Amino acid sequence: MSSLLSGICSDSAPNYGIALVDRLTKSTLGIPTADTDLQPEKLKENFGVALHELYLLKIKLQEKTSVLEAKCREDERTFRMTMQRLRSDLSVLHDQFNKLDTQVHMVSGKLVILGDQLERESLPRKRIEEARDLILEFYKFLGAGGGTFATAAMNSQGDENQVLEAATRIKNLSALCLELPDDERFLAAKQRVTVANLDLETLLLERFRTSCGNGNTDVMKRIADVLLTSKSHSTCAEIVIEETLKSINPRNINFKEVTQRIVAAEKDIMAVFSRPEGVLMQLINSLFSTKFKPYLDSRIEPSSPVDVYLSNLYTEYQK
Repeated sequence: MSSLLSGICSDSAPNYGIALVDRLTKSTLGIPTADTDLQPEKLKENFGVALHELYLLKIKLQEKTSVLEAKCREDERTFRMTMQRLRSDLSVLHDQFNKLDTQVHMVSGKLVILGDQLERESLPRKRIEEARDLILEFYKFLGAGGGTFATAAMNSQGDENQVLEAATRIKNLSALCLELPDDERFLAAKQRVTVANLDLETLLLERFRTSCGNGNTDVMKRIADVLLTSKSHSTCAEIVIEETLKSINPRNINFKEVTQRIVAAEKDIMAVFSRPEGVLMQLINSLFSTKFKPYLDSRIEPSSPVDVYLSNLYTEYQK
C-alpha cells in the first residue's frame, strides 16, 4: 500500500492527504518489511488522533482569528474616531488661524497708519529742531570767535565723524548765507562761514588723500558724499588718479602691473564715487597722456622709416 501511495504521489501533483495517509501507515506498520502486515485498528486509531489534533488546531486558529478580527475592528474604530477628532481640531485651528491672520492684518494696517501719523507729526518738529540748531550755530558765527565747527575745522587731529559732521553743517550754513541779504548785519558772519567752509574742505581733502593711500574706501566715500555739491568733489577724483598713476614710470612701463593697478583703481572708484564713469574716463585719459604717450614717443620715432616704425610699433604691441 505504501508503494502504491508513493506511485500515486509521483504520478500526479502533491497531495497532502495521501502524504498524511502514507505517514500514518508507516507509523502503524513500523519499519516496513516483507513480513509486515497492515493493522487496520492501529491505522484507525492513528487517524483518529491525527484528526483530533487537526480539530484542536482548527479551534485555536479560529480563536486567534476571532481575536485578531476583534482587535482589527477595535483599531479601525479607534482610528476613525481619532481621524474625526483630528479633522475637528484641524477645522478649529484653521478658523483660529484665519481670525488671527485677520487681526494681524488689522493691527498692521493700524500700525502703518499710526506710523504715517507719527512721521507727519515728528517731521515738522525735526525740521524745526534742525532749523533751530542751524540758527544757533549761525549766531555763533556772528561773534568774533566764530562757531564751534569753525574750531573743529582747524583741528587736523579731530575725530573723523566730527569733521564730517562739521562739513555737513557748514554746507547747510553756506546755503543759509545765500538766503540772507548782503548787509552789514550778516556780512562778517558770511565771511567766517566761507572761511570755515574752505578750511573744512581742505582738511577733508587731506583726509581723502590719506585714506586713498591707505585704501580706506569707506572714509573716501563718506568724504566724497559730503563734497558732492562742492567744487572740491572734482579734486577727489584728481587725487585718486594721481595716487593711482604716481608710481608708474613712463620710461619703463610694465604693462601687466599697470593693468593690475587700473583694475584695482576701478574697484575703488566704483565704490567711492556716485558717478564713477566720468572718473574712469579721466583716469584713462591721464594714463595715456602722461604715461603711455611719453613712453611710446621715446621708443617710436614718427620720422623713422616706415618699416622701422612699424617694426617698433609691433614690438611694443607684443608687450
